[in-house]
Amino acid sequence: MSFFSFSQRNKESYSLVFNIGSGGVSGGIIKFTEKPGETILYYGQEIFPFQPEISASKHLDLLKSSLTTLAGKIQTEGFKKINNKKNNLTIDRVFYIFSSPWSVSQTKTIRLKEPKAVKISEAYLNKLIDEQGKQFQAEISKSGQVIEKKIIQTKINGYLVENIYNKLVKDLEVSVFLTVVPKEILDAVEGAVSKVFNLKDIWCHSLSLPVFSIIRNFFPQKEDFIYIDVSDEMTDISIIKDGLISSGASLPLGRNHYIRELSKISNVAEEVANSMVRMHTSKSNDELAALKLSVSMDQAVASWLAKIFEILDSLREKIYVPDSIFLVSSDDLLPFLKEKLQKHDFKVFLLDNKKLKPPIVGDDLSFKLVLMFLDNLYKI
Repeated sequence: MSFFSFSQRNKESYSLVFNIGSGGVSGGIIKFTEKPGETILYYGQEIFPFQPEISASKHLDLLKSSLTTLAGKIQTEGFKKINNKKNNLTIDRVFYIFSSPWSVSQTKTIRLKEPKAVKISEAYLNKLIDEQGKQFQAEISKSGQVIEKKIIQTKINGYLVENIYNKLVKDLEVSVFLTVVPKEILDAVEGAVSKVFNLKDIWCHSLSLPVFSIIRNFFPQKEDFIYIDVSDEMTDISIIKDGLISSGASLPLGRNHYIRELSKISNVAEEVANSMVRMHTSKSNDELAALKLSVSMDQAVASWLAKIFEILDSLREKIYVPDSIFLVSSDDLLPFLKEKLQKHDFKVFLLDNKKLKPPIVGDDLSFKLVLMFLDNLYKI
């Protein structure tokens, strides 16, 4: 089922997009074209300094300072680069994409069974969705704010239907994807960017919805699967059943945790451990060095894998857990993690640059997925 499009805009309008990750922020000036696809006029990235230990307050401070720095680069470097080619540049809106740990998402299914047929209008459906949003917000956090409410599936009498408006129905199911972000985080993000840009047209989404939608578009035949997104400081696990995100969990264990563990095991600095991973995956070590490093890497990944399977085993007690995994991670870790997961009888698919056209910006896979999602959702 396709996502809904929005109204047409001025052909000369441009957007700012900020992808707010667990270990850094990326963003740029984007022109969404009338045809499928987008034009990246300027792109920048700010990676958080490596932290031996994670502090929540320090992490938030890094987020704010990195966003302000990136926004400043977009204003100076980006506008200078673009204005050399085009004089009438207007930024009219900004998109903030929140990943874990800054956001929490959940799918809610609204079920309507009435003795008499009810005509479904947009106002009627919005009222039902708003009620679910308030309930979700109350469950997650009193200080949180629902930033997105997206219909991802509709059924009438148990059958998938694209458009339910103006239909008379007795039996209706509407599955809505909702995301909550704490108000403190929203205020921090908007405050950091507003030091440079003063934009009133603000749109917010989670990263998990773009990843889910792109996988679903690439592999429409797959209705049941798991996707695992390994970022710098987090690992997000989502179970998709019958084309819906039915369950999910987040672990405070990401690529940087893996580097910390490898650093301790090998008794080297974190920078050296990071280089060791890249050398191992590029197979640039000699045979003996590769064997020694492989043993250390296996030890470093052990706790990460144990947590993954602990979550999957707990979910098996409640729902059916698919055997297909879509893995999203940095290029250097992808082959290694795929090998480990396949040893546990999972069919592992990699979501990487080879499947994306045009190529992604640098190694920023998640930013490219975000742009593909926004291009599908918000046509200009």
